[in-house]
Amino acid sequence: MSTTIVDSFHDYHVDMSEMKFPLITVYDKTTSDFQGRFVARLFDIRDGKSYVTSVAVVADKYEDIISKIPERFNFFNRNESDDPVILGVWI
Repeated sequence: MSTTIVDSFHDYHVDMSEMKFPLITVYDKTTSDFQGRFVARLFDIRDGKSYVTSVAVVADKYEDIISKIPERFNFFNRNESDDPVILGVWI
């Protein structure tokens, strides 16, 4: 699946209205596909399973990534069992 880079996850950029349970996972600068940049990927939870969408935001600074996540989302630290490149999840 190819990645669609958008400016932000705010409503006017990404329509999440049909998603059952959207969440955004933020990764540090060591992901294989965006070396040196922070990445936030949109997922949808349906029937107890996580499905990655093709939508992502990429930025040079962590603060820039966070500003592109809607305020209605709440931050959760990564789980100890998560991949170490994951910084956290916004639900």
